[in-house]
This record gives sequence, structure tokens and C-alpha cells, in this order.
Amino acid sequence: SILVFLISLGVITGILALRTFNEKLAQIVNFHSVKVFTIQDMNKTLIALGREQKNIILETEIEQMNKFVEGKKSRMSDMDKNFETYLKVANEEDREYIKQIKTLYDEFVSVNETIFELALKNQNVQARELGRKGR
Repeated sequence: SILVFLISLGVITGILALRTFNEKLAQIVNFHSVKVFTIQDMNKTLIALGREQKNIILETEIEQMNKFVEGKKSRMSDMDKNFETYLKVANEEDREYIKQIKTLYDEFVSVNETIFELALKNQNVQARELGRKGR
């Protein structure tokens, strides 16, 4: 009966340890992976915004330029959603980090808007120069 008691105690301890492990794993999946995937998505979106910027500078047809403007708006909306998603799972250190990224992003958006305005006015040389300085 002592052997049965010890085996039962071992099983109960194992179940409790497994539950703790599952809780830690859920925390990693629910929070850490969300942060990683959100940062990856932000990176992809920034690359896409840079491509939109280059494409509008090179484009000469207004219809196509308007498509790039719409694409830019959609990607900027995606970025705003990514910032919101990240802040939902961020700790204090992460919030400081994302605040710094947001400041840099806001500067990028300001320069990007000017580049798009210049390109739409067919002032591509100035837009290209500003784009080079902004990087």
C-alpha cells in the first residue's frame, strides 16, 4: 500500500508539473509569439511601404500612381493595427521599445507623404532625392 501511495503521489506530482508546463507554454504562445509575429509583420509592411514609395516615383501613369496611393493607405492601416496588437501584449520594457519604433515610423510617414505628393505632381527628381535622404 505504501508503494501504491508513492506511485499515486508521483502521478499527482507529474500531473501538476505538466499543468504548470502547459500554463508556461500557453503564456509563450499567447504573448511572446504574438509579439514576434507582429514585429515580423511590421517589418514586412515597412518593406512594402518602401516598395510603394519607389514604384510611385518611377511611375508615369496617374491611374497606376493612384493604385500605389491606395496600397500605401492599406499598409499604413496595417501598421496601425500592428502597433495596437503589440501594445496589448507588451510589458513596460516592450512599451518603451515600441514607443521608439513608433517615433521613427512617424518620421518615415511624414517623409513618405511628401514623396508621394511630389511624385503625384510629377516632381519625381525631388521625390527621389528626398527618398534617398530619408533612408
